[in-house]
Amino acid sequence: MDKLTVISGCLFLAADIFAIASIANPDWINTGKSSGSLTVGLVRQCQTIHGRDRTCVPPQLPTEWVTTLLFIILGIISLTVTVGLLVMSHWRREATRYARWIAFAGSIELKALDVVGSRHNTKPDYDEKEKRCLKAATAKTRHFKLQPAV
Repeated sequence: MDKLTVISGCLFLAADIFAIASIANPDWINTGKSSGSLTVGLVRQCQTIHGRDRTCVPPQLPTEWVTTLLFIILGIISLTVTVGLLVMSHWRREATRYARWIAFAGSIELKALDVVGSRHNTKPDYDEKEKRCLKAATAKTRHFKLQPAV
């Protein structure tokens, strides 16, 4: 194996580890470290309620997040197969040709993950009463001026 193949294998392995860690991590959206906090991930949603133990449940995902989960799983499979083929290329040189194409497919899947994830609107839906309260609160804070410390 040449240096480029070894470096590529290490980088693909690192990307594979990070993708697996991102699925296992429930902290994609985190409301904070206070006593009542909520964290949302692709496979778990965890909630801490004022001093109680943390409880985790599988979330009800919107279509965009299900698509994101599908692309990240396909990317993990492609990266794992690529790393395996690069290791196998030490004994069978023709395995690098297949590893290149599978790595290309994996990178396309992870780029599609980025596109789908960046298009998802994460703003909450407010009802009319909440919209009026938010509008009134922002109108009051616009006119608030900080006084210099004495």
